Amino acid sequence: MTRVILGLSASMGDGAVVLLRGKEILHSGRIGPRGEHNRNLVVVAKKALECNSLCLSDVDTFAADVGPGSYTGIRLALSAVRTIGWLKSAKLLPVVSMDVLAISALAQLEGDRTFAIVLDARRDAMYRCVYEPTGSVPRRVHRPVLFATDNVAEGLSLNSVIVGSVAAECPAFENFNVLPVTPEYESDALAQLLSNSEAETVNWQKLQPLYLRKTSAEEFWDSRQEKK
Repeated sequence: MTRVILGLSASMGDGAVVLLRGKEILHSGRIGPRGEHNRNLVVVAKKALECNSLCLSDVDTFAADVGPGSYTGIRLALSAVRTIGWLKSAKLLPVVSMDVLAISALAQLEGDRTFAIVLDARRDAMYRCVYEPTGSVPRRVHRPVLFATDNVAEGLSLNSVIVGSVAAECPAFENFNVLPVTPEYESDALAQLLSNSEAETVNWQKLQPLYLRKTSAEEFWDSRQEKK
């Protein structure tokens, strides 16, 4: 029986809802502007199913973007998918947001050089994830890592291409080839990732957010406790 996948993401930009039957993309679209994800996510997902004469019971696998990205957005998609997983004992598939960006970045790169996507994590830090260009879906070398800005180039080969607008003004990358454009988070890229995914599914308890740092409130609380 052909697998039906419903994928939800609210970690970056306008978010995404995708629906696939096997490798066929039935729906690929955005949730809406940031700030309206909580209002639109379920509505968009329900419409995608209805337009393809499907319902939740027809879906075999539910995918959620676990981050890194907006903490609120990550929790929104995860809560929806974890709830469905708990109620239906469904198969759940975690998606790393930077894997979606890597597919979009691939279209802007020339050659077959290893590349690293770099994102602003604020508070003098950056997210970094390294990929090898293998076909239409790049292979992630390891999970995303949070680096202090001064150390973000640590361990990278000078032959690597650095992708990200924040990298252009970062002294750590002055000897690297930098593509100063941050890839867009595209629903088509999420759908492509899911259509080629061979990752193992998990249950609702094991579908966890990929938080690489504490929130500002948590860091403030910790600093207060250390001063006591």
